[in-house]
Amino acid sequence: MYSAPYRIYGIAVSGGEPEKTQRAVRIAGEAAQILGASGNVSAEDLINDENYIGPGYGIATPGCVEAIRLLACSEGIVLDPVYTGKAMAGMIDHIRRGDIDPGETIVFLHTGGTPALFAHVDDFELG
Repeated sequence: MYSAPYRIYGIAVSGGEPEKTQRAVRIAGEAAQILGASGNVSAEDLINDENYIGPGYGIATPGCVEAIRLLACSEGIVLDPVYTGKAMAGMIDHIRRGDIDPGETIVFLHTGGTPALFAHVDDFELG
């Protein structure tokens, strides 16, 4: 895709493949058309890892809770247990497994969602 020197890697928070990938391909194509960019995005260009969904959408996994605690304590970054916590859990796991080199530059897209923490307070055993 456009010979980019980087890859875009998604961590899924719910099921729904391959429909989600096809929707992303369509949206990327429409955006390229609006921008006047040539080239096409195909399903093969998109990586969407479904290994961190856990029991389901909106249900925090142990890795998600660990990622939320780790970033809050070490970086002061607040993640949520529905989206960004699962995505960060996936990224951390990929680094630990060696799939991502610790020296690589990573851009993590934080999409918000912090209010969801209040609905998951029991996951963090704070009381």
